[in-house]
Amino acid sequence: KAKHSSVFSKVYPVKGDVILPDLGLSREDRNLLLEKVNIVFHVAATVRFDEPLHVAVNVNTKGTAHVVELWNELKHPISFVHVSTAYSNANLREIGEKVYTTSLKPAEVIDMCDKLDKTSINEIEKMILKTYPNTYTFSKNLAEQIVASKSKHLAVAIVRPSIIGASLEEPCPGWIDNISAYTNSFVLIGRGCATAIRGRRDARVDIVPVDFVVDTIICTAWHVTLHSDHEVKVYNCTSNACPFNCGQMRDAVVKCS
Repeated sequence: KAKHSSVFSKVYPVKGDVILPDLGLSREDRNLLLEKVNIVFHVAATVRFDEPLHVAVNVNTKGTAHVVELWNELKHPISFVHVSTAYSNANLREIGEKVYTTSLKPAEVIDMCDKLDKTSINEIEKMILKTYPNTYTFSKNLAEQIVASKSKHLAVAIVRPSIIGASLEEPCPGWIDNISAYTNSFVLIGRGCATAIRGRRDARVDIVPVDFVVDTIICTAWHVTLHSDHEVKVYNCTSNACPFNCGQMRDAVVKCS
């Protein structure tokens, strides 16, 4: 803020909600976005693992459909980047850079969540999730399918970060703006509240610095325009295994920087 205060004049916040029709935007704001926006980053989501199925689907899946609808109406679109998660297919041992389908189609799950009462949804939740460990991973997988099936423009990409941790360099080493998820564990340990945490000795925690994730998301918006075809591009942003396009994306980050 001290060095580049003028950049804030470029930011125009609008009020909205992904769970509402037309994203809850006023007519004026929606028209402004349709006329002026070229690149869309869809980052909104509920990241709670224990979210009731109807809530997770309403925000993560149906909400994504609302954002894609806006993207498809843009007057001058360049690229669309949907931020998913490396665990959108947590039921699989190895994850390729492609969109995986589920036995139930996204529209079917959305329809059930819209029409059934909460008690009925809770009763059939385990049957719907099947091999998925929680509603978060399942709803994010459905969202990826929405992006792949409803994006009529070619420059569309999905970025899958793993566990996001403190920054490596930007805006300064160790920066983080919340204490949720993995960071919360460090806070509990640092304060002496947690003296032991159960875990598997052979497990590796896949953490990526937040600034690396942000760089990847921004570069993806550019990179996907150079390699557009009839399929949605997927970029796994993880630390444990080198994704198929990791060399490409590393070069892209360097060039974009």
